[in-house]
Amino acid sequence: MSSHPQTTAKRVPWGYLVWTLPLAYVFWAPYQHGTGLLEWAITALTLVAVLTLFLTGLTFDHDPKVVAYICVALLVIATAALAYRPAAGLYFPVAAACVAPAMAGRVRGTLALVALIAALFGAQWSLLYLRSEGPVLPLLVTGQILVSGVGALFAVRQQQELQRREQVNERERIAKDLHDVLGHSLSSLALKAELARRVFYSDPARARRDQRRGAHCTARARRDAQRRERLLRGRRLRRARARGIAARGDGRERGATLRAARDAARERASARVDRTRSFTDRW
Repeated sequence: MSSHPQTTAKRVPWGYLVWTLPLAYVFWAPYQHGTGLLEWAITALTLVAVLTLFLTGLTFDHDPKVVAYICVALLVIATAALAYRPAAGLYFPVAAACVAPAMAGRVRGTLALVALIAALFGAQWSLLYLRSEGPVLPLLVTGQILVSGVGALFAVRQQQELQRREQVNERERIAKDLHDVLGHSLSSLALKAELARRVFYSDPARARRDQRRGAHCTARARRDAQRRERLLRGRRLRRARARGIAARGDGRERGATLRAARDAARERASARVDRTRSFTDRW
């Protein structure tokens, strides 16, 4: 089985399009200048491309590599469109919102790249529109770049914290399940080993029977643990598919926790059996 995580998409978050309503301002220039159908078509296609990349980035926000490619594509579109119309500077905040997922929530790297995007916009605006346009739009766009970048950073960090808490809760649940499954069998095994020790010399036949019963308890505990592991694995895979998470990459740490707990339970059961067998060998 490959150790690389799968790129699994979740449901498209159409509701986030509400935050892109200010992008409709890019149609103000064609309307104001009374341009032809071609410029309207170019503006509409550019806006559709930006919105498509934005929704794709939100859909694959768990894959930093995919979001990084989308962020670069948005920057290229924003830079090219700004050279055509000043209102296209509104595309830069969309690119800034993709920096935090692309950096996997790293604070310093995200803030540095967001500041770099703001500087890139400011430099290009100064070269093209410093004398012909007023200061309102560049200041507004710069503020949007910073707010979008920092806001996305907080959202990514919060999502990572929720995932970490979910992993901790699932580990505790797995440990509780294993304890419930194996607790009764191990307690019975310990009781039978203690009975075999007490009657080892006075009633050897009974001691051998208790030893065999203890071996059966160990086998039953092992089967219970394997059955519980299959159930947990199937439940985890179904939950991963439902949430759109890569089950291989996201479940490696949880699977390691489950295997460690199972191995520890087996070692305790084997120790009980070895102790019982040593009484029989001594007899």
